[in-house]
Order: sequence, then C-alpha cells, then structure tokens
Amino acid sequence: MSSGFIVRSVRTGECYCGKCGKRLIDDSYNRSKHAELCGFAVGSEMPLREGIDLGYRLEGTDEGVTLSVCRPRLKPIRGFSDRFYGVEWDTLCETRFNAGTRIPAVTKNETGMEEEKLLDLIKEGHIIPISPERDPEEVHKVFPSVIDLYSVQMFDHIYRNKGFRSECVLTKEAEAKLLRKLPGEKERENLARIQEESAQYEAGTATGKVPILGNLYRYRGEHYILHLVLYDKGELTVLLFSKNYCACSRKVSVKELLRKEYCLVGSTRSVIRRFDEIYPEYHLAQYAGMSENILYPLLAADYHVGIELAAKSCVPSIAENYEVLSEMKREPALYGNLKKMFGLPISVLRTVSREQACDAVLERMKSIYAYNPAFLQFDEYTASMIEFYTNAAIDRVPMRYGVEGIENLTDRQILQVLRFLRNHPDEGHYYCDYLSACARLGEYLFGLAPDIPIREAHDRTVARIEITRDIRIREGFEKAVSSKEYRDLATCFTQEDEELYAEDPFVVTIPTECDDLFIESSNMHNCVRIYVGRVSNKTTRIYFLRKKSDLDKSYGTLEVSDDGKELWQAKAFANGRLPMYAQRFIVKWCRAKGIRIKTWDISNQAQKGA
Repeated sequence: MSSGFIVRSVRTGECYCGKCGKRLIDDSYNRSKHAELCGFAVGSEMPLREGIDLGYRLEGTDEGVTLSVCRPRLKPIRGFSDRFYGVEWDTLCETRFNAGTRIPAVTKNETGMEEEKLLDLIKEGHIIPISPERDPEEVHKVFPSVIDLYSVQMFDHIYRNKGFRSECVLTKEAEAKLLRKLPGEKERENLARIQEESAQYEAGTATGKVPILGNLYRYRGEHYILHLVLYDKGELTVLLFSKNYCACSRKVSVKELLRKEYCLVGSTRSVIRRFDEIYPEYHLAQYAGMSENILYPLLAADYHVGIELAAKSCVPSIAENYEVLSEMKREPALYGNLKKMFGLPISVLRTVSREQACDAVLERMKSIYAYNPAFLQFDEYTASMIEFYTNAAIDRVPMRYGVEGIENLTDRQILQVLRFLRNHPDEGHYYCDYLSACARLGEYLFGLAPDIPIREAHDRTVARIEITRDIRIREGFEKAVSSKEYRDLATCFTQEDEELYAEDPFVVTIPTECDDLFIESSNMHNCVRIYVGRVSNKTTRIYFLRKKSDLDKSYGTLEVSDDGKELWQAKAFANGRLPMYAQRFIVKWCRAKGIRIKTWDISNQAQKGA
C-alpha cells in the first residue's frame, strides 16, 4: 500500500483526499477510514497545508539520483472552486547526486534555505517523504551498493565523503541467477540442510536466531561474490556482496535485518575467511570471531557511517547497539574516532559485551577510565563487575545513590574488590548491598573478599544492623510516599494514567508505610527493607511493579532517584532481571513520566522494542 496525504485547502479551509479529491471530516478517525477505503496509507498524521508544508522525494534516472523538495497543490475540477480531483507537487528545490562524482549539483532552489538546512528539516520530520517505500529502490537504480537508506542526510554525507559506485559488478542476468541460487550444487539437498540446521538452532540454545549459509563465487575472474542465504521463519532471503556492491532477493529494511540475531551454519565461517583475504577492508573474519551478526560490517558502509566505524573497528557492542546509544545518534559529519566519542580505548569497548553496552554503563566507564585506567584492565567484565562499576563511586566523584563507604577504600582495595567480583559473576547486587551494610555498621565483618558465600555474608551483616523504626522515621516515610511528586510516578491514581496503561498487564504502585518494604523484601528475597531510612530522608524513592491480575503479589521492585528523574534499579525475584515484556512496560512508563533509564537492569533490546 503506497503513501497518500490529506491536504487542507487554503481556499476553503477544508480537508481533502490527495488521491481522489473527496472532502473529508477533519478528525483522525475519518481521515484514516477514508485512506483505507481509498487504498493508501496516510503519510502524515496531520493534514498538509496546501502551498505551505513541504515534502520530498528521490528519483533515480540514468544520470543520477534527484532529491526534490515540493509543496502540495490541490487540483480543482474545472468550473469549481471547492471540488478537487487530487494533488500535485510543485517542485521548489532540486539536488542531483550524479554518478561518478561526489559533489551534489543544486539545479533549483526557491525555498530560501540552504541545502544543509533542508536536510536537517528532513531528518527532524518537518519535511515528510512523499513516497518513502520507493526511495531505496530509486537510489539502488543508480548506486547498486545501496539497498536501503538510514536517512537522506546520511546518504548525502556518504555521497560527499566517499561517493557510491554506479557500475554494477554483475550483469542483470548473472545477478538474477545468483539471487535465485542456493549455496552448493544440489539445491534441494542444501534447502533441506538449511531447514534441518535451522530447526536445530531454533530448538537449542540459539532459539530465535536466523541461520546464515554462505558460499563464494568468482565472476569473470575479476570479482568475488559472497553469497549469503538467510532462513527466517520459513522465508529465504539471498544477499550478494562484493566490493562496493550489494544486492538482495527481495525488498528489505536494513534496520529490520540488523535487529535480528544470526548464527553461522555449515561452511560459512571458512567462506568468510576466504572473502576476508580477498577484501580485507570489511574486517569480516575478525568481526565474525567476535559476533555472528556479520551483516553489520557488510551493510554498514553505504548505510550508516557510525555503524561502519564501529564494525570496521571490530566493536560489536557499539555497532549492534546503534539504535539505543546516544553517541550513535549524532550528525553524520561528527563521527570520528571511537575513543574520542566514548572516552574509552578500543580494547575496553571490545571487552564490553553487547548486553552491557548502554549509555549508563559507558558513561560510568568513561569517568572511571579518566580517573584510573587500571580499574578497567580486565579481559572480561562480569555482571557483578558491571553492577559495581555503575553503583560505586570508584572514580571519586560523589554519587547520589549506590554503594556506601567507597570513599574510605584505597585504589588498591578497589582493585581487590574487582578481582573478587570477576570470580563471582552473578552476585554483584548482594555484594554491593553487603558493602553498604558494612559501611553503616562501621566494619567489614567478613572483609572485602568474604570467604563464605556472599549472600550469607550479606544476610549476617544486615542482621547485625538494627533498623530503627521509631516514630520519626515512620512519619518521615509516610510523609514522603504521600507527597504529590512521589504519587505522580505511580500509574494507579489518575484517569489519564488508567487510560494510557489500559492495555498493559502491569501497574506501578507505591508503598504506604515502612512495613511494606519489609514485606516486599521478604517476598522478593532482596534488601529493599534497608531503604526505609533513605525513603524517609527523601534520598531515594521505591516503587512496586505489580500484575493487574494479582495486585497483592510482589512482582518487581523499582528504585527511582530522589527527584524522580532517573531509574536506578528494576529488580525481579532475588535481584534477577525482569522478563522482556515487563522491561518494555517499564520503558513505556519511564518515557511517559520523563524518567531517564540509568541502569542496565533494562536491556537494550527492551528499549529498542518499546
């Protein structure tokens, strides 16, 4: 279904269908209903103002790709001033990206704005695409290596800086033949093998991963073609790669391709090594040794300069998180050195896993590295180490939350802690709470590296702390949780929230008295009971995540900053990670309430999918 537009006439003030010209009632329901009947998808939520609002389109010709910026104009039926039969687009600006050069040619500009300003407006959505589903196809006609566009601004930047190859490596007949071909000589046997290996992966530990089968072909003695077959839920996709060349057997979204998880099957790894020897500029073999998502280095070159930079530096944690990392959303011209971008050397970025790489973790690591690089000199970072990095002020910069008493530890002692946590990968939260409890107690009962189980050391230390629950603390707690700013973050007090979260299976509630934290701590096997004083002193906030179907049963425990602007923790039972659908609800809640996610308890995948 193609895109269409509803246009508001400057002459009558009414809304009209840009396809058939029919006058419409001006509300979203009637606009979308008519679009469905008329056979197009509405290209803009709001009606376009005739002669005012702008749209753009890309068109591929024999000479190059033309970017046109246009204004809509309703076409009146002869003899009528308020009846129309469609819309025309008056071209105000034309920029041509010719093959064989890297300098765009502006052939017309009546907008009164520089090309750079127009590209910014396109990126920000103020100039809308007239035919977005056709833009990649139009560009691919001229530049065969481009099968999708990240943005027009990114396309313009890549064109200006390195250009695109306009000659196709293969003839159309050879390309069509390879796009229909399966790896190997006996196609039926290979198809059966793909299906069998796919079933093995889907039934095993790599559930949901898309198998990739590869082969390498030599074409006319000059070019080598990497031939990849993707088998995803019964659908085959064939991709061809060579130097400055890419082709696909069907229309695809590169963003959707990159979001999938892949696994290399059959002899694909040996094929990759051979391809890497011939075209080393992709760094494909080294990347495949760190991640099986080999489409990143292959597709990035003509799609996104930031992904290309990270992929060629063999840093999958950055390349594969480009959608959620703030540093990967900068202007195309501002991508440069990864170390300057993130404040961390390549060796550290490579050590960070894809699951660990988020803004909260990388920002903390940047500050820690600036203080003492030795704190990050490890061959891997366990979950416990990441917990400690993000919650302990080991960079000597005071934190409003986190592990207490760190300022009393020397750098040598902090290194001792990190080595201890490297050998205890899954108990970081209990260890951090153990350190905080020891700081309040005034002594480390079992030392910095307990020789008994961490949970036992933690529980025995907490048992030594007498939580004073006198009338002052009770009154302070109840006053804090009953305040308007505290209650505003819950989802169960206003009609607006009830409507917003009507389809969601969760609610966010608040404790009403000190004992609620003790009950939650017992039910969830966590230490939220020791946060009574912090809530009473207004240095943190505690919220409960509950299922609507069972409001009395503990499900998740959330910690939010004292000002309600940052999410610090989101824990399931025994400080585990919440299920993905619960994480996505929390992402939705944070966005609605203006809360920044500052914890890796919420995965990058949840933030992408929400």
